[in-house]
Amino acid sequence: MGEGEKVAKDYIKQMECYRLFSSDMNDAFHGLKMLRKYKRGDIRYCLIQMVVVSYARPFSSNKVLGEQKKGRYDLKKEIHVPQALWSFHEEVIEMRNQVFAHTDHSFRKPKIANWSNDEQGMFFPMVARGFYYDTVNKKVPEISTLIEAVNNNLNAEITRLQERACKEGYKGPNALPLT
Repeated sequence: MGEGEKVAKDYIKQMECYRLFSSDMNDAFHGLKMLRKYKRGDIRYCLIQMVVVSYARPFSSNKVLGEQKKGRYDLKKEIHVPQALWSFHEEVIEMRNQVFAHTDHSFRKPKIANWSNDEQGMFFPMVARGFYYDTVNKKVPEISTLIEAVNNNLNAEITRLQERACKEGYKGPNALPLT
């Protein structure tokens, strides 16, 4: 395999990842479309969760072809998110990490009390910081703007990768092994 073919193969692998990420963005767009149809809080909560997790997925470490290639093909805030939206992007990623995709102890700050007594037995209630639906629900237009901007940048990068792969001699599905 010549040097051009090796370079083309890397472009194709990156393009495969970016197209999968584009699919994640499409899932997020679908969730946003559904949010316009539903007003019930419980349904909107689930849809907002799906939108945030789908948006954030390409920015987390992903396994590429069965190997952990931490950060190599992930989307990068500095490249794919417009600078004016960096702060909001970080807020959305934190929302995903602390509330929707993980049980973050430091964010939730649980406190357990002991209300046990001889009459009622053991009783240990807990309070914890939760998800503030109204606050996030109001940010849906900003989330939509963020997703659209990142998706536009992602699609532009896919186009550049296609051009580079052609320039380096990528000939089609038979030019690279499928295993």
